[in-house]
Amino acid sequence: MNVLVVDDSPTIRTLLELALDNVGYTVFQAGNAEEAVVMIKEKGPFPLGIFDVNMPGKSGIELIQEVLSMQGSENMKIVVLTTESSEEMKKAGKDSGAKAWLLKPFEEDSLMKVINKLASM
Repeated sequence: MNVLVVDDSPTIRTLLELALDNVGYTVFQAGNAEEAVVMIKEKGPFPLGIFDVNMPGKSGIELIQEVLSMQGSENMKIVVLTTESSEEMKKAGKDSGAKAWLLKPFEEDSLMKVINKLASM
């Protein structure tokens, strides 16, 4: 299954790719929201996405709203992976359509539980 990882940190993108690749997922990477939209148009739709919140340009919350309004991507299941932990920010993520919220630094086991649960939905 294809997963779109969107984070401005190359290190985080690489760590996610290693974790997901080891269990059979194919990872596509984008460094910001604009790259993500292009990737979806060229390679998508993607069934799963892992988005950071704080990125240059559009935030991950804005990206979720944009992606879920794109034809063919309405059913994408998006996990937010961020350092943001406020209830207000979590609510904004949920209201925008995110299915899960994980904090950085992430535990691989927790990430895989969430990803596998969403993949089976």
